[in-house]
Amino acid sequence: MGDRYAWLGLLPLSSMLRFNDDVNHYLMGNPRDSLKSNSEPNPANRGLPINPGDELRGELYWMSEFQMKHKHNSGVFGYTNFRYDEILLSKTAKRILLPSKESDWVTVFAMIDVFIARRNIEAEQIRFTCWYVW
Repeated sequence: MGDRYAWLGLLPLSSMLRFNDDVNHYLMGNPRDSLKSNSEPNPANRGLPINPGDELRGELYWMSEFQMKHKHNSGVFGYTNFRYDEILLSKTAKRILLPSKESDWVTVFAMIDVFIARRNIEAEQIRFTCWYVW
């Protein structure tokens, strides 16, 4: 579906999101104990998208250069990617997201809804690529 689009990196979310909440654990997995859903797969640990945009490729290149220069693993792990339409269609995501008024993701998703309406695009055209940095 969403793989047919050209991807443009738009907004780094790291400064907007708290690390440890139920929404992060659903979307990216809990680094200590991954949340598992019996009814549908969660997006955690899918890895990087097969067709990253230029901005994402640049960020990944920078991280690999940093790791090689300092000869250690900088604690980057838990790579995953998902499209916004997956979240909108997921019963489990709705169960976790709707009561999570305190999660920073609620604000991110509200911004995405405004962006979709203003740009007249589809939810499948919004992709998140996430990872943990320890």
